[in-house]
Amino acid sequence: MKINCERLFNPAEETKWANSFEDNYYSNQTLRVSSHAPTRLLELQNIYVTGSEAFIFSDSHTVLRLCASLDKHPISKIRRPVRPLALRIDEPVFLLGGRAPGNRGHFLVEHLPRILLAHQRMGKEFPRKVLVTPGHGGWQREYLNAFGFTGNEVIEASPGTTWCRQAWTVPNLSRTGIAELCPPELYIEMVRRLGLPSAKPASQRSSIFITRKDAPGRRLANEDEIYSIAQRFLPEIRRVSLSGLSVEKQVNLFNEAKIVIGPHSQAFRGTLYARDAIIIQLVPGHRSHDNEYRFWADNYSLIGTLNNNHPVSLYSEDSHAGAADNEYPAQRFTVELPELLAGATKHAL
Repeated sequence: MKINCERLFNPAEETKWANSFEDNYYSNQTLRVSSHAPTRLLELQNIYVTGSEAFIFSDSHTVLRLCASLDKHPISKIRRPVRPLALRIDEPVFLLGGRAPGNRGHFLVEHLPRILLAHQRMGKEFPRKVLVTPGHGGWQREYLNAFGFTGNEVIEASPGTTWCRQAWTVPNLSRTGIAELCPPELYIEMVRRLGLPSAKPASQRSSIFITRKDAPGRRLANEDEIYSIAQRFLPEIRRVSLSGLSVEKQVNLFNEAKIVIGPHSQAFRGTLYARDAIIIQLVPGHRSHDNEYRFWADNYSLIGTLNNNHPVSLYSEDSHAGAADNEYPAQRFTVELPELLAGATKHAL
């Protein structure tokens, strides 16, 4: 294996993000800085790819650490290639891999922007095949179709080992290796390609509550109570699940929403499709930087600001660990919700 070609698309840069609506609500100002590594395009030859994260091997034992998001993955947990059983791909492919590409939030926020950037810069040189995560090709194809890849141009990697004669990849754009946001212009272009429908009049837009009742963990234990409070102030609100909805239906759902409420989850990636909406995430734990959920709640809020939304994260302010179910204080939500609805109206004026 060798790196046959390496190109620099963009030098290292930073993006400063602000959420003025949340800042006003909490009476403070917090700038979030995303640190972007130099954007590199790599051409690789004769490589083996394993696992859902697309670990790259030059032979059966040598793993290449090309993506910062995978640097902390224990070597003992990385699947080794089984060369005789490998799926062989002789055509040039673009490799979509990195941390948790089977998670729709990571896929949309971290991985799709990299293929979009390569597609823009390489032009006709871009390979017509894309290698995607094993077991998730169905829904990932829906996004890639919007980028112009159809039919057998999207190849699902083997659950075991895939051998590629020639593969192109753009390593994760985060300098730190954590789930930093990409430059905002990439998200704006992604939304353009997904094709948001024309905005509906305010009278025809809906209020939605994103449920986690069908989630395997980290459910909102008092969701029915919180939903009842939301109904008190928003009689037209309806409870919806994103499970089973096509990408097109999810885009339309968020695009037509004027208010989105729900327990924090990767479903809030949909803030990228919303516009001029109030978006309220109920986040377990304290509003502190050592809360692992705050980082992703901020991610979803900040990409939402690109479309003139009014996002805010409310925190349960209690101890919370792992995937355990949690509760949001109902009495406090009764006070917070009307305050936020009124504040968003004033903020928009």
